[in-house]
Amino acid sequence: MTDTPNLQRPGPPRLDDIIAVCFYGWVIFVVLHLLKGRLFHAGIDTVNMTATGILWYLARQDTGRHQALLGHLNLLVSLVGLVLVALFSGQGQAMAGWYLAILPLIAVYQSGARSALAWTIVGLGCLTLVHLSTTYYPIAPEYIAAGSEVLFGQIFMMGALSLFAIASRRENSRYIHTLEDYERALIEKADALAAHAEDLQAARDEALTALRVKGEFLANMSHEVRTPLNGVLGMTRVLLNTPLTADQRKMLVSIDTSGQALMSVINDVLDFSKIEAGEMQVERTPFALRDCIEDVLELFSRTAFEKGIDLAYLPHEDVPNRVVGDMHRIRQVLLNLVNNAVKFTPANTNGSVIVQTARHGENIEIHVVDTGIGISAEDQVRLFESFVQVDSSMARRFGGTGLGLSISRGLVENMGGRMAVHSEVGVGSTFTVTLPLPEAPALLQTMDLEEAIALIDRSLLIIGEDSPSRRALAAVADAWAMNVDASVDTDALEEILDVSPPDLVVVWDSQPAQDAYQRLQRACTAMPVLLCTSLVDVDAEVRGFDGVIHRPLRLRHVLTALLTALDLDHDTNEGASVSKQLPLNVLVVEDNAVNQQVVVNMLQRLGYSPTVASNGREAVDHVKNTKVDFVFMDMHMPDMDGLEATRQIRGLHDGQGPWIAALTASVAEDQRNACIEAGMNDFVPKPFRFDTLVAAIERAGEQRGWLTATNGDSGVESLRELYRGRTREFQALVRRHIETSDELVASMKEALRTSNVGALRMSAHSLKSSAAMFGEAEISSDAAEIEQAAKNNSLAGASKVLSRLSDTWQVTRARWEAELADDPSSP
Repeated sequence: MTDTPNLQRPGPPRLDDIIAVCFYGWVIFVVLHLLKGRLFHAGIDTVNMTATGILWYLARQDTGRHQALLGHLNLLVSLVGLVLVALFSGQGQAMAGWYLAILPLIAVYQSGARSALAWTIVGLGCLTLVHLSTTYYPIAPEYIAAGSEVLFGQIFMMGALSLFAIASRRENSRYIHTLEDYERALIEKADALAAHAEDLQAARDEALTALRVKGEFLANMSHEVRTPLNGVLGMTRVLLNTPLTADQRKMLVSIDTSGQALMSVINDVLDFSKIEAGEMQVERTPFALRDCIEDVLELFSRTAFEKGIDLAYLPHEDVPNRVVGDMHRIRQVLLNLVNNAVKFTPANTNGSVIVQTARHGENIEIHVVDTGIGISAEDQVRLFESFVQVDSSMARRFGGTGLGLSISRGLVENMGGRMAVHSEVGVGSTFTVTLPLPEAPALLQTMDLEEAIALIDRSLLIIGEDSPSRRALAAVADAWAMNVDASVDTDALEEILDVSPPDLVVVWDSQPAQDAYQRLQRACTAMPVLLCTSLVDVDAEVRGFDGVIHRPLRLRHVLTALLTALDLDHDTNEGASVSKQLPLNVLVVEDNAVNQQVVVNMLQRLGYSPTVASNGREAVDHVKNTKVDFVFMDMHMPDMDGLEATRQIRGLHDGQGPWIAALTASVAEDQRNACIEAGMNDFVPKPFRFDTLVAAIERAGEQRGWLTATNGDSGVESLRELYRGRTREFQALVRRHIETSDELVASMKEALRTSNVGALRMSAHSLKSSAAMFGEAEISSDAAEIEQAAKNNSLAGASKVLSRLSDTWQVTRARWEAELADDPSSP
């Protein structure tokens, strides 16, 4: 491609041309004065000629940096020379005007109008001085007549002007030629750009074709690989929920672990391609953040136990359980971070991996903290690059593609968040993920909310050394308004048992805790005792324990274990509350027998009795004859695929009808668009997971308004439903709530009177939880405000709120008492 010439606007003639004109002018003066025999005049002219010649030489050598200086020196030499000639000529009146009149011409051609004006003023000043001078220095022989002098001055001026005009014409001619060259270069460049644009368009079309082919390949591979893998993983989970021998369970766990690892690699490759292509789609749906994190930790429980690592989740109390975001992407990021944390934490070092959450407005920070090998500052710089291991030997020691952190950061940034790392070699690492996760509306109550009311004011003794898991269990029990003590000090335990025996004891599986429990076993025989261990301990009951709590802790499992140990009535089906609040007629349309069994098994765990269809035609016939609320629709089936079946079902109901969620292993965006165009409402990815099915049902309940529980009085209504047919038990629960709330309000007043900030905070926290469970939103809100004021040591602010809370409680208390009095079955 031709380079564009350096185009400059036309200006005055080049400086060396102007100085050349002046030089030849002085040559003429020297010759004339020599012919007249005026050697003194010739000497003055020779000096001026020499000085101008030197300036001419310098101007020819100069590259432009000193052009202005040389030009003004030329004007100065000319001015001095002309004044001297005028004074010594003997004909000052005749010569000075013509000699000095040429000075502005030189200035105009050389420096432009502003410099010419300045030099004209200087020249006029010198001319005035010459005219005012009365002393001349005539030198013999006599000069030529004044007329001849005038004629000579006119001829010289016209000659100089002509030479300057020629110099200007040369400069303009050069500029015109430059313009022509520039125009030709632009034309050539435009032609080259046009040709280049055609090449780029062809390359773009080729790249888009390749990208489309790649996308189709990934979609097909995704479906072909995920479908059989879904069957393997799904049936493995079904088998793990059946009675098995130890060897069988060990082999199944190995199969499940290997399958999950294979699925992780497949997801990494697919997601990396989608991120690079800018096609990563982010969902914004409500989900349970705690369940998401606990699911991730549970996957690493066996590996963590084998390495002696303590896994725990420690949420801040301000973090909501239900948030709006992309649960699957967040889970994928956490899987990678927790996997790395467990992988790089050395075994048998009493290490720990803790997931912590904190809330900042609508942003939630998720911290994954480990006590592993750490990362140097130099390696942290390139940590998030693709295919990078911070140590070349790590690929051999720990495995991995080097894509995990790069993909995780890409996912986080696509969700509008950011990821950071703080690490110290030999100490550990903290990966922080900050995401915009606004709190979701109360679509469904959490699974434990209804039953946790039975644990209010129950006392729990934890025997175990301080650890992240023990702190997590204490935090959970405290959130349920239980009275918690935790220690391994035998003397302290004896004092607790003597003064106020607890309702329940949880013993850690560490040696110090076991020793302390054995020494106090006789004193604890009257109380239920649970073992908190990392793996299922089949001999727990044989060893005298009444149950087992598994680590890492899961909220629902902990609740079930506590209620069972206390012999309190509870629903053993962990998903039963979903079917209670969303009673739906569910149809599963799936041609793969294994996938059918997996989905049906999961839905039955939720309390549903789904109907199964093997292809789209059967589904359409079933919807024609039976009321169906929710359809799980597979995409690829014989006879009639999911898209055509959906279109026909929508046609049966004039565009409405049941909620239809696609069962698909495809990750391609065009496949999703096709589902939406056919009339589907949602997507459930394969391999199936229990939480994804629950989330899909909840989204349908939110959009269709099927939920039977809402905010406000939903807590007490849920309790009434829970105690339906057991009126006396519900009344006893209400009386206990009245008594407990009276005591808590009185306790807060006493704490304010004695300025006991700790007691005030604890009482407010307990009242906040119990009031929320009984649907007393205003009291719960005031209690939360008092709790926060106690945290900030603001007793004055707490006093004002407590006065309002007390008045509200008296009204609420009277309402409960009136309800009890009006009930004829009340004793």
